[in-house]
Amino acid sequence: MTTEQTQANWSGWALLELMGHNHEAGFISTLYFGGVALLQVDVPEIPAREETLSRPQWNDTALLPVGTVIRKEAIPGRTCMLNPSAIYRLNPATEEAVRAAIAASERRAIKVISMPAPSADRTLLPGGPDEGTEDGSDTDDVD
Repeated sequence: MTTEQTQANWSGWALLELMGHNHEAGFISTLYFGGVALLQVDVPEIPAREETLSRPQWNDTALLPVGTVIRKEAIPGRTCMLNPSAIYRLNPATEEAVRAAIAASERRAIKVISMPAPSADRTLLPGGPDEGTEDGSDTDDVD
């Protein structure tokens, strides 16, 4: 290993933004392969988990309200190698922030465990039956 390679090593948890609107998150370390520097990204496994929704979320054709308890599938760990020239932003972060970013960005199937009971004070989406007159009809009808 040359002096330049020794001084250029970096490792730590980070969020990476890559060319082509791609993202990676994990533990980053410098790897030299054939005289070329690469970044090794070790993406940690995120176990299956139950979450309570803090904001509405679509699931297939239904809008799940706040308070719905869902189960998300596990996200397997993996490792990838990146050419540093493909990176346009590297954001050092804590392990907790990286794990949260991975869990939030992965699109996995969810299973509804429970939904809160309907209530009169639940906020509906714009355009729902609570808009217009009391019966939900529009008052701007022209004959």
